[in-house]
Amino acid sequence: MAIQIFDNDGATFDQYTVVYRDEPERHPGLFAARAMSQNPSHPQGFGQYCTAMPGKHLGPRIELKDLPLACQRLVHSDLGD
Repeated sequence: MAIQIFDNDGATFDQYTVVYRDEPERHPGLFAARAMSQNPSHPQGFGQYCTAMPGKHLGPRIELKDLPLACQRLVHSDLGD
């Protein structure tokens, strides 16, 4: 699956956005996505499905390996790995 990962460097609680480019939404340019805090599975964390339009407004792009381990696990779970 083609993904793009963005990190807004903590500008918002949902610091990381993973855009699933193989899952387009009805509106052109929007895709299924996952917004996450640094520990998305923690009771005080955040890890929610959403839609997103990829771009600089989400922060700089990063690689999967650059996500915190808890976020990497959630993405792998989303991808069925």
